[in-house]
Amino acid sequence: MVWLILMSATVVNWWLGRFGVLPNVNSEFVQITIIALAMIKAGLIGNYFMELRTAPDWLRHGFNTLMVLVSVLLIALS
Repeated sequence: MVWLILMSATVVNWWLGRFGVLPNVNSEFVQITIIALAMIKAGLIGNYFMELRTAPDWLRHGFNTLMVLVSVLLIALS
């Protein structure tokens, strides 16, 4: 199931990157959406494929904190 979500998010990211600048779509919205989907994908990979969901709390919370900080930084820079 996680694999299907990751593949779907990848297709959406590709589509937004390729065709996202349409007359009715704001380019900033597209940028933020791409960054948000990429961070969700990274979180899923960390939790399910790197098994952080069963890791000690400090490691899981550290990873999640890093994901939030990187997301905020990338959105602020876009």
